[in-house]
Amino acid sequence: MKSITKKFSLLLLLSVTLFFSSCLDSDGESYIGNQEFSYITQTQLGRSYARTAAGKLITSDRINLLAPGTVALLTYQIDENTETIKVDEYTSIYKVVLGAEPVILDQEALKLTSAPEEEEGEEPFYFESVIAPPTWLTMSSEFFGDRWPFSFQYKAKKGEEVKISFYKVPDDEVPANINADILIDIRLTSTSTPEASAPEELRNDAMIANLSALRHLSQDIDNDEPRQLRVKFRFHRSDNIGRLHISDTPIMLTVK
Repeated sequence: MKSITKKFSLLLLLSVTLFFSSCLDSDGESYIGNQEFSYITQTQLGRSYARTAAGKLITSDRINLLAPGTVALLTYQIDENTETIKVDEYTSIYKVVLGAEPVILDQEALKLTSAPEEEEGEEPFYFESVIAPPTWLTMSSEFFGDRWPFSFQYKAKKGEEVKISFYKVPDDEVPANINADILIDIRLTSTSTPEASAPEELRNDAMIANLSALRHLSQDIDNDEPRQLRVKFRFHRSDNIGRLHISDTPIMLTVK
């Protein structure tokens, strides 16, 4: 994984503050967003804009070049002189000047297949820890395109690169009595050969899980009422050798 994700590891600590408070100036009419978690989507006329962690809708000439579905950290300012673009009767988008180049975050789409089994004699990669996305984001999951940020720790040898993947466990393979409607396997796999005799080192990394497929799979054309799905995650953890660990508390995903 690229070093760009290291910046993102701090995001999980910063975003809660960004979401619940604004950086207002003395007259209370200016907002500054500093590397805010943002999801890129598009108007019906094809203009790209961002939904930010502060709940702002913003665009710029640079944002307009980003593909819908992109997740980025954006730095921007809104004040009383900021131009707005009216989208419809209820929605306007701020046209801002970015204070820095967007930081594009890596994503991994949910695979709708079972996680591959380890070959005989092959040891799985163990997570030291997995930190699930913050509640404020998952409660607004659709607003952010069902992109969920995870940060995690693992041990690897020098020169060894790893890949993180997400797999939806088939419904008939979900263990009973786990208090979940959906179970997702998270796996680490090595994608390169480490240096000979290299010792293991502790690494911190992060990844955006694109879970939008869950929304499409769970749509009920005969029922428009919102439903809450309980989502849990299963992975190999270093303090639970020989058994797969299932997250204790489900994350609620609201779908229609």
